[in-house]
Amino acid sequence: MAASVTTAPPVSLWRDRRLWLVMAVALTVRAGLFVSAQHEGLLPTAAGPVAAVASDDAAGYIRPARSFLAAGTFSQDEKPPYTIDILRTPGYPLFLAGVWRVAGDGNYLAVAVAQLALSLAAVVLVYAAARRLAGRRAALAAGLLFALSGMSAALPCYIFSDALYQFWMALWLFLLVCYVEERSWRNLLAVSAVAGLGLYVRPAGLLLPAVVAVAALAGRKAAEDSGGNIDRLVGLRRLVGQAAVALLLPALLLFPWMYRNHLGADTWEPTIITSWTMLNFRAPMVMSLAEGKEYYSEARGELADRAAARTPAGATRGEQERINMSVAVEYMWSHPWATARAYADGAAVLLLLPDHWGVPHLLGVNEPGHLLHGGGGWAEKARAMLGRYHGVTLAYMTWETAWLVLVWLMALVGWLRLRRWGQVAASNASGLVLLGLVAVTIGPEAVARYRAPLLVPLVVLAGAMWLNSTKRDEDRPVRGPI
Repeated sequence: MAASVTTAPPVSLWRDRRLWLVMAVALTVRAGLFVSAQHEGLLPTAAGPVAAVASDDAAGYIRPARSFLAAGTFSQDEKPPYTIDILRTPGYPLFLAGVWRVAGDGNYLAVAVAQLALSLAAVVLVYAAARRLAGRRAALAAGLLFALSGMSAALPCYIFSDALYQFWMALWLFLLVCYVEERSWRNLLAVSAVAGLGLYVRPAGLLLPAVVAVAALAGRKAAEDSGGNIDRLVGLRRLVGQAAVALLLPALLLFPWMYRNHLGADTWEPTIITSWTMLNFRAPMVMSLAEGKEYYSEARGELADRAAARTPAGATRGEQERINMSVAVEYMWSHPWATARAYADGAAVLLLLPDHWGVPHLLGVNEPGHLLHGGGGWAEKARAMLGRYHGVTLAYMTWETAWLVLVWLMALVGWLRLRRWGQVAASNASGLVLLGLVAVTIGPEAVARYRAPLLVPLVVLAGAMWLNSTKRDEDRPVRGPI
């Protein structure tokens, strides 16, 4: 993208009154939920579910953070000797440790405040990305959509990596927009470094370096249009070189952690959360659909017994996880229709089903969990929800459903308008980001909060629906609005 679609003169981001309107809305929504959480007694003692049990997501981050503060290592053990932890990558535990080193161990209020600041920063980055991509009206639309996302507003109050990763996704997408517009080595190194470091926060970003590489190769037409065969060849070499750097730099940044896991646990994986969830959640979900077994007890127990029977005495942690993965994959492969249905259910949750837990929980409404994962069809699940959920929850779910449908439709129109204005590289890059995030995030046990990083490119594309309609002035260059 050599030029922005807007002919408006550049205006400093911080002097843009529309940005401050968006920030006022974002702060109001997030601060309201934050205050409600304190009123309900969720802060500062426990910003979300922090019970120290093995299956609890929050505890899985808290224990490595505390072991790092105590001994400089990442472990799921609560006291010495600290065995190596390969379940989680260290990005979010390091964030917790950094906050607690300043504010005191176990200060969840400080964590929530820091995450609130990151959430507001993500709003700024979404606004800036949409503005650079498609102008100030697009930025206003994208910023307001993101500011009014109830789930995004609730994330700062929970000890999950979602708030940090959503901020990281917003930063990465803004840098990607900068790179697609100005294909400089500086922009390439910045977006590739953020993609690589983001893998330490959540490995679901493994496809993001590939998106940058494809965006690099998408500049081939500009190189081919340059005068002369020698110039064209030089341009093509530059594009291939940038694509290679987009793949290699994130790999180099992640390699130390992978080597650490190889030495300590006999695995080159950055995290074993994939194999762990495959055995404990994905394959059991398929078994519950294929054989009618209870998801959380019968199915999980039977598959765990199969894996244990294959595991030799003295197996390393890496060997155990490879066996767990093989047991899960073999079962899912042997039941293709149940697997397809399970993933289809997960896709529906990820793409369209509203959050029924985060915002109501902060408002003091405790809802029964796992209604969406139980047996029966969608009609039965809908009846269960209508019969068991609190009125506040149903009202919020109705709002979020309408919001999601609107944003998806606006994103489609925005994608088409980018192409109409000749912003093919930008539309392709944004579409690849969405497809990549969907591909690595869908799982049979999907929950709405897994959608958090997906919302960033989604609202930016939705904002692009409001492209400026001013015609280009062919006699002078058109500069971006930032």
